[in-house]
Amino acid sequence: MSLGCPCEQDLGVNGQVTDYGTRNGRCTATLRGHSDEILDVGFDCTGQRVLTASADNTACCYSAITNQQICKFFGHDGEISKITFNPQGTLVMTASADKTARLWDPDTGECKQVLEGHTDEIFSCAFNYEGNTIITGEIRFKLGNPWQLPCNKARCQFLNF
Repeated sequence: MSLGCPCEQDLGVNGQVTDYGTRNGRCTATLRGHSDEILDVGFDCTGQRVLTASADNTACCYSAITNQQICKFFGHDGEISKITFNPQGTLVMTASADKTARLWDPDTGECKQVLEGHTDEIFSCAFNYEGNTIITGEIRFKLGNPWQLPCNKARCQFLNF
């Protein structure tokens, strides 16, 4: 199934991502930079940047034009299960087994904020359409309240379901 993107991606257990052209099904590029399996991938809204999240506790941002790594995100103490751009493409959010979500600069790889409060692995995260609210979810049916950005600890409260 094509998503209308310039290329589809194959998640690799060998620590690399392979881009396949949707028109001919041929490999157009292989993105390397991880030492363990890739758990999530994504494009920015323009299709010019690609994100990867890995079981090696790191994430990467690549140029979809040159296939070169722009930056690598270091700081999580557990595998990264989810990665996403905000709608504006100015922030990246990761969710990790280390019970934190982090906000990153996609150009430099600098960690802008660590969001804490979950008691188990975080498997999902998302920005709202405006990019000013995020939500995270963990494995044990626990959902974080929407967090307004910028987030302070007083606003970071969680609901049990």
